[in-house]
Amino acid sequence: MRPLAEAVRRGDPRAFLPVLVVGQWLAVAAFAAGVQRNGWLYYQGGDQIWNYTAAWFLTQGELVFSSVGPAVPLALTPIVGIAGPRFLDGLPAIVLLNVLVLLPLALVGVYALGARLGGRLVGLLAAGFWTIAPWAAIPLFDERYHEKYVEQFLPQALGLTVMSDFPVTVAMILAAALALRALDAGDPVSGAAAGLAAGLAIAVKPSLGLALPAFALAFLVARRYAGLLGAAAGFALPLLVLAVWKYRGLGQLPVFALPETRIAAGVDVLAPIERWVDWDFDQLDRNFRELRGIFWSSRFLQWLPLAGAIALARRSPPAAILFAGWLLSVVVIKGGTVTSSVDSGSFFRFVMPTFPALCVLAASLVFLVPSFGGRLIRSLPPRPPGFRTTSAAAGGLAASFALALAVILLADPLQSDAAVRYPEDGPPIPTLAELELRSDVVDGEVRLSWNGTAERSARSFYRIFRGEADAITCYPNGAGAEDCQLHVHAVGETRETEWSERPPAGDWTYRVAVAANWLDDITQGDPLWISKPVRVVAG
Repeated sequence: MRPLAEAVRRGDPRAFLPVLVVGQWLAVAAFAAGVQRNGWLYYQGGDQIWNYTAAWFLTQGELVFSSVGPAVPLALTPIVGIAGPRFLDGLPAIVLLNVLVLLPLALVGVYALGARLGGRLVGLLAAGFWTIAPWAAIPLFDERYHEKYVEQFLPQALGLTVMSDFPVTVAMILAAALALRALDAGDPVSGAAAGLAAGLAIAVKPSLGLALPAFALAFLVARRYAGLLGAAAGFALPLLVLAVWKYRGLGQLPVFALPETRIAAGVDVLAPIERWVDWDFDQLDRNFRELRGIFWSSRFLQWLPLAGAIALARRSPPAAILFAGWLLSVVVIKGGTVTSSVDSGSFFRFVMPTFPALCVLAASLVFLVPSFGGRLIRSLPPRPPGFRTTSAAAGGLAASFALALAVILLADPLQSDAAVRYPEDGPPIPTLAELELRSDVVDGEVRLSWNGTAERSARSFYRIFRGEADAITCYPNGAGAEDCQLHVHAVGETRETEWSERPPAGDWTYRVAVAANWLDDITQGDPLWISKPVRVVAG
């Protein structure tokens, strides 16, 4: 016990961080068991299918038409390669990866951010805020908003989904930690590590490029020109990976695509970009007004980061610019996009990557106390920048991006309807033969039957689609993957393996998709994969 007591007295993180990690795991386990769910399937959001489908086709050496960043699909390929193309089969392993690996890494990273700025006590304060804040905020929301915050947002924030928002939050923590090291050290290698980490965040979710100007401005204010040049050089490799991924998947770089080109191709590949930059002040104002109606004090949320930025500026103006700019740029721009809404719950998911910055700014309030911050840093000083650790991080990230680039270049853009999109602007889903859809027509009644599937991680159901003739159009995209869209509509749902209807006279195409959702409601949920078509002549 004496070594432990001595570690506590010295503020050694090894005496506190394991306790926080275990406490976080226990809290997440209790939450995961009690919240509304369907087996391992919690409320998602849509991008999970993009990520999983892209990962599956990568395991087959193919690139699917996809608007998401490459990092998550590439990272999931080992899991998806073992689990197979069915989303629910790979879901448990992905959730466990998030909770058991990424969640502790995020906690340790937030501690590192605070400790780098103000010593070990500030680091522990930041880590404590990061651990407790999601739960402490629950009673601060109006009861009417309880379901949206607890059942729809918290699973995203705790890594219980296959969305990109949680991984990009962890990537932003890594980028900020390496940026602080580069601000301290000022050498090109540390800058390159920071640039590579920032590139990782962009490769996870390209819209987080909104925060990069704040990082660059911090280097300029600190006059770390060599570090900034190193960061630019380091950022070039992940930017190249992202560009190649987009070009080989979509057939062109969306940021340079002309509107007439997109119209001629029959698909708007710029839709994701437009969604990021389609900013509206009225929408931002509406979100803040809605926030006032459902949260204990929106003024508290506005003044807390401002006070934290002022306090942190007393310690380090460049760091204050980095964290305040990171938070402000994402909240203002992402919070003002037309798809961001407090009422729907999407607002909190969009701004989730700023939560680490908010925790650091909250912990920095101690610097407002005259002379206290200086004494605190001297009594529990942070460790100096570790060149070997930074060099290892830079080398590891560079090697990972080089491997990713090789995988993308070796993969072939998909040129078939092995992946189809329904609805026409939805994510691609695999077309699989294992359902073995069969049809029969008796006295004008179409009778369908198929093989059942054993979805072990969540309850699923079948959705039946009908369309005219071939009911599919595959749009070529130059050197990119074909974009195959289904022109069908849902005509029924069932948990059985047979279904029948009397359609109007005509030549029809039927497909059956496996679908599921967190409520286990057969009237909701996205299709996860779909059968091959059968043609039926009725009438």
